[in-house]
Amino acid sequence: MRQLSRGICIFSAIFIVFAVTIVLSQPIYAFSGINGRIGYVGGFPSGQIESVLPDGSSPKTISSVNTSSFRWSPDGTKIAYGTPTPSVNIRNYDGTGDTILRSEDESESFPTWSPFGDKVMFTRSDSTYVLSTINNDGTGMVD
Repeated sequence: MRQLSRGICIFSAIFIVFAVTIVLSQPIYAFSGINGRIGYVGGFPSGQIESVLPDGSSPKTISSVNTSSFRWSPDGTKIAYGTPTPSVNIRNYDGTGDTILRSEDESESFPTWSPFGDKVMFTRSDSTYVLSTINNDGTGMVD
């Protein structure tokens, strides 16, 4: 019984660390790699996803859908973001190629990428919060 309690405590601690990391993430994310653009949400508490070059030039709307959070992929070629519909989407950094990873009747938010960019993790809720991962092609969702 003690081993079961210890396992539950360890799992709970890991879940809390991931959940707090996601919930406390900021809506402004810079990326200085392949695309060299700085992305931001153009409104408070939500707005369009926009980007500029580091000198403030070449403003571009990446997504006209309102969102409160998004994340660049590890290689900087895509973003993952939640929408009010609700859904979790990915899109190319230049605003093309929108793909819906998941769209259900639950609140889905705070997507973030795995280190290799092969999965997206997000929270979802209808009455309780669940941490889920999904492959970047929309398959293989795991709670």
